[in-house]
Amino acid sequence: MLFPPPPPPAVNQERHRTALLSPVFFAHYEISLLIFACYAIISLIFFACYTIILLVCSLHDLATSLCSLCDRVTSLLYSLRIRIISLCSLCDLATSLFHLLIGLFR
Repeated sequence: MLFPPPPPPAVNQERHRTALLSPVFFAHYEISLLIFACYAIISLIFFACYTIILLVCSLHDLATSLCSLCDRVTSLLYSLRIRIISLCSLCDLATSLFHLLIGLFR
């Protein structure tokens, strides 16, 4: 007989239990846990940086949009100011003509 007969199931369970409690198993377990913890920390750092970059970019886009809106409002107010000045000039001209007509008919 080349191979010994397999041990009874109780012995297999005992070997499995002692293998789980062995220092080699705990060393592999601790190394795996350490690698996972490092991976989790690095992932959190990258996620935080990505979130900060996204926030800064969105704030920049918002500021750019607000500046564009302010430029449009300023342009609109400037054109409105020119129209009001033109209207005032027209009113001044009409008033002058009215006074001239009154002066002619007196």
